[in-house]
Amino acid sequence: MSKKNIVLISEPGAGKTTSLETLPGGLVDFNTDPGGWKSLEREGEALQQALKVGRKPKKLIHAPNLREWLKDPNNKLQPDNILIIDYSAYSIPMNVAMLTSYDSKVYFDLGQDINALEKVPPERGICHFAIDSLTGLQWYVLHGMVNLAGHVSKGTSMYTYGLAIEKMREIVDTCCHLPFDFILTTHVESERDEVVGKIQETILLYGKKLPGILLSMIDDIYYCSVSTMTGKKEYFFETQPQMFLRIIRQRSFDNLAIKLKPNFAELYKGQLFYGEQK
Repeated sequence: MSKKNIVLISEPGAGKTTSLETLPGGLVDFNTDPGGWKSLEREGEALQQALKVGRKPKKLIHAPNLREWLKDPNNKLQPDNILIIDYSAYSIPMNVAMLTSYDSKVYFDLGQDINALEKVPPERGICHFAIDSLTGLQWYVLHGMVNLAGHVSKGTSMYTYGLAIEKMREIVDTCCHLPFDFILTTHVESERDEVVGKIQETILLYGKKLPGILLSMIDDIYYCSVSTMTGKKEYFFETQPQMFLRIIRQRSFDNLAIKLKPNFAELYKGQLFYGEQK
């Protein structure tokens, strides 16, 4: 059994985070977007809707960082557990427009947690690892590079952006080589192409070349979508992502339907890590 590196791409609210509940086995979720993990909390009618689409809600466990959780030898993830490491909890909303100030210390904390994952023994029950999302991660990395470059009072230079771009490449490459299935979520934005004048979608990330570099490391890419045609929300994985992703779409499968039910366990049928199978 080989591990999988998967990217989920969409606009906000298309089911990227909630689809993580369909992974078989314990999951560690590094949350970098303010409140992102809260879509996994369900009560009442929302809980019933989750069950209807095959997302059996998992038990959420919280820790300030992964290293603290690992210090207790009794801590072990069960197959129905998601360990939430919420780095966004350390972010400071600056005003009512929801602009956010990122603490550069969080970047170093996150990096140490990623390094800690390389040495986690199988008996701890971790089968999958997610960064939710790339959109939030980029700001922690940029602020970390600003701190390292000593440009805190001088603004962000192109040199500092260059450092951040290289560090993003390094982080994703490291995650792709961890001994767990790696799931990365990211948002897209629409912008007008200056050459042809058409609207195109791009990954919301600094550096025009960086999205292609990062996606070249990934096994499978899915575009998440939501439809209300039947009067209720229905979520899908699209296997032929739009525009800029069509050339490098998912690669593990041939002849998949254009739209699939967002269920990892069903889609991969035993190809993902689960418990002692690692």
